[in-house]
Amino acid sequence: MKLVIGADLVPTSSNIDLFNNRDMEALLGRELMYILNSADFRVFNLETPLADEKTPIEKNGPNLCAPVSATAGIKELGVNLLTLANNHIMDQGTAGFSSTLNALRAYGIDYAGAGNYLEEAAVPYIADAKKF
Repeated sequence: MKLVIGADLVPTSSNIDLFNNRDMEALLGRELMYILNSADFRVFNLETPLADEKTPIEKNGPNLCAPVSATAGIKELGVNLLTLANNHIMDQGTAGFSSTLNALRAYGIDYAGAGNYLEEAAVPYIADAKKF
């Protein structure tokens, strides 16, 4: 089984058109897309909430947010699992967090590391290698 674990995935104003148009080769390059496409399982950290309405929390540092439409590009990457346990997932408060979970569920993208309550956030992700 080939496993690719990527770092932070962050749709931003400079690349949102590529995510919206699902143009992942333009975003990442042909060589990296070849590596991703040849993997059986791909994991990334989603370093931003996905929300169309900004509801930033008060904090030091930037309040990240990407539009829900970016989920199409994330799906196009063939992501099997997104980790959400990071310092930006709550940048848009509970509304942004709920929007993120709803977007991921709508696109059938699994996630781990966060939830609406502690027990949900602590549930481990277990992949059946026979499915991949």
